[in-house]
Amino acid sequence: MQQMHHTLKKDLTRTLLIWSGAFFIVLAIVFSLSCNTLQGYILKLIADHRLEYQTAEFARHIDENDRRSIREEGDALVEEPLISAMLLIDASGRLLSASIHSDERPILHLSQPVTPGNLQSLVSGIDHLHLFTRPVPGHRVPLALIMDDRPVRTTIFVTAAWAAALMLILVLLSITALHRALERRLIVPIYRVRQAVEREDVSDDSVVRLERELPEEASDILDIYQHLRHSHDDLKEHIMDMMQVLPACFWWSTDGIRYSGISGKSMQILNIPPDSLQRQELWSWGPAEGQRLSNKARLQDAIRKQREHLDFAYQGRIGNEVRWFGETITICYDRKGRLDCVYGIINDISVRKQQQQIMDEQMQMAERMDTTATLVGGIAHEFNNALAGMQGNLYLIRQQLTDDQSRERLDRIETLIRRSAGMIEQMLVFARKSQIKQVRTDLKRFMRDFEAIIRPTLDHDTRLELQLPATDEQLAVHADQAKLQEALTHLIHNAVQATRETPAPAIRMSLERFDADEEFIQSYPHVSSRKLVRLRISDNGEGIGEDIQKHIFEPFFTTREVGQGTGLGLPMVYGYVRRLGGSIHVHSAPGEGTDIDLYLPRQADEIRADEHSGEIIHGHGETILVIDDEPAFREAACQVLEGLGYRPLAACDGQEGLRRFEEHRQDIALIVLDVVMPGKSGPQVAESIRAVDAKLPILFSTAFDLTDSITGIIATEHTDMIHKPFRVSVLSQAIRRLLSPAGEEHPERP
Repeated sequence: MQQMHHTLKKDLTRTLLIWSGAFFIVLAIVFSLSCNTLQGYILKLIADHRLEYQTAEFARHIDENDRRSIREEGDALVEEPLISAMLLIDASGRLLSASIHSDERPILHLSQPVTPGNLQSLVSGIDHLHLFTRPVPGHRVPLALIMDDRPVRTTIFVTAAWAAALMLILVLLSITALHRALERRLIVPIYRVRQAVEREDVSDDSVVRLERELPEEASDILDIYQHLRHSHDDLKEHIMDMMQVLPACFWWSTDGIRYSGISGKSMQILNIPPDSLQRQELWSWGPAEGQRLSNKARLQDAIRKQREHLDFAYQGRIGNEVRWFGETITICYDRKGRLDCVYGIINDISVRKQQQQIMDEQMQMAERMDTTATLVGGIAHEFNNALAGMQGNLYLIRQQLTDDQSRERLDRIETLIRRSAGMIEQMLVFARKSQIKQVRTDLKRFMRDFEAIIRPTLDHDTRLELQLPATDEQLAVHADQAKLQEALTHLIHNAVQATRETPAPAIRMSLERFDADEEFIQSYPHVSSRKLVRLRISDNGEGIGEDIQKHIFEPFFTTREVGQGTGLGLPMVYGYVRRLGGSIHVHSAPGEGTDIDLYLPRQADEIRADEHSGEIIHGHGETILVIDDEPAFREAACQVLEGLGYRPLAACDGQEGLRRFEEHRQDIALIVLDVVMPGKSGPQVAESIRAVDAKLPILFSTAFDLTDSITGIIATEHTDMIHKPFRVSVLSQAIRRLLSPAGEEHPERP
């Protein structure tokens, strides 16, 4: 108890003294900055008051031609410490009366004639003197008053010193009072509660008597402890009943807000009779408030977007037990697209009897999906190349047709092409090929989805906060969404570990636009763009010491116990961010939490093929080199470019493309480059071209990229990408964006 008392007393005293010292320093700074202003203000008030009274008196004496009274009053006034001299000057500059304090006579040498300008110059050269003038009413005679600021300054400093002394005494008295209140209201009650908790044989009567003697807060703590102890004993008696595996619970809702009905299994899974849940709000039976709001928001968002399936994984409290639940929801709509009914199946997934079997099945599934993804990727590449060639030839045929019926049929064929491309995209999604595909990602939408995924994995007492910009601006990056999610998951799990011992653990994810300055670029020279997005993961955990921060990105370095970490999480995050052309920064100190900033290259707003304007933009005779190994697409693309007003050059592979580039380097304004080609791939060709001309615009065209090779290149300037098959309007607008950056009407190249 004495040690705790001493520690709290020491901490409280140090804190109060630090804040008091800071307060006194601020007061001293404010006082030093405002002292001269206050001094001048007081002098001016005194001078105005004295001049107002004295000019009236001197006007009366001048009217009576009583110069003796003027002289006597002036001599009497200069005896005051504040007044150094009082001068009465006529219009010609002659002194009618001059009264000067004895201490100032040696330094006030008045030259004839005496004018306000001469007086001002004389007084300005003396630090402590100030000149104030006012004309005598009814006479062309000014009265000059020279005042000494030293008595005012002395008064101000003495007053401030007394005030500071009184405030210091007040601080010391406050510390003493707080020490006594701390001991009476906190130290002693906590010590007595601790004694009661540590004694195993304490009776309930003793606890009740102690609760009456203690303050209300300490009494509540003891009461909660006793309740938890009894609950623990009760829980042990029924543990076998709660560990049984229960079947699924089925429910439905006609409005997506309340339960319309629920099966009888709710009694076994949710410990609530079915009748009690009817007409109750969804998830009102157990999940935490934050989880309920998140589930409702996801369901309403899916209904707005006409989605049909939704999966949840979350925690809920049933009685005194927190369980994990998996829920699959199916949403049905009527013919008009209105909500018809929502069906849900709740499973208790807390207990896994055959963990090894599940892990084997997952590994086998992953292998099958990888094999399927590779097969689907190859099919998609060939199929999309064929569709792209068909799209270009359709455009060329349409330019030569005048028959409306034939044009209508061509439109139908083009619709089928787009539908086929959509089917290919669905195949890729089914095969989860998007996990290794770099795509343009709206981080605001991605972070909302990530929050909904990661929130159920956190403990109930961990507060997760997401802060997004309030504007409608898209903050997009070119990234592999699965790998980005994996990186963020590592950071969140690290934050959870760091907040294990924090009383109120909190994790915050924030997103904002960031434009790098010259200092930032010098500090992080590997960043590929000045236009960045800053994604920050913050926690209020134990923090990281400077000696550990130097090694956190080293492979296999970990501060966790053996078996609890491999030391590869943060190096993976670091490597992936660098591959995106970004950077990572850690700011932390012991006891102050941790901020991890991910700086990712920001992508310009993209006009997607299904929502762009449809306008076809023609060229101005620029030369465009098309490098593609698919003959049908290459020939159609060259004819389309020629019809758009460009001069096309063609190359059948990367090697020939580099040769054509060397031959026509001065003429080529842009390159349309396929990603996957035999021999030299598109990224390899782009790297060779960039070594010669770093600013030459390159437009990648890809049916499907099976590698990550384009990730770092597409994030650079003067680069864009379109996916096959694409409409001619999409191609023309992409070319114009690259040829005319920053709103230029014509490109600078020939």
